[in-house]
Amino acid sequence: MTEIVIGLCILVAVLTITLGGVVGYLISQHVHTTNPRYTHPECFDVNGNPIPDDIIAFRFENNSDEFED
Repeated sequence: MTEIVIGLCILVAVLTITLGGVVGYLISQHVHTTNPRYTHPECFDVNGNPIPDDIIAFRFENNSDEFED
């Protein structure tokens, strides 16, 4: 009797994990296909086409030594 209960518990656990993985994957795919990726509006011209210029990147270094007394 104990072996049957352990076997059923393992079977239910494996099926639950599998079902959760499949449902999670399907929801993830649905979210990625229905929601467009965020794009920065400053990268597009008036007509919505990407600007062919070079993109300027700024890097701010956090140097806290300058402000210490």
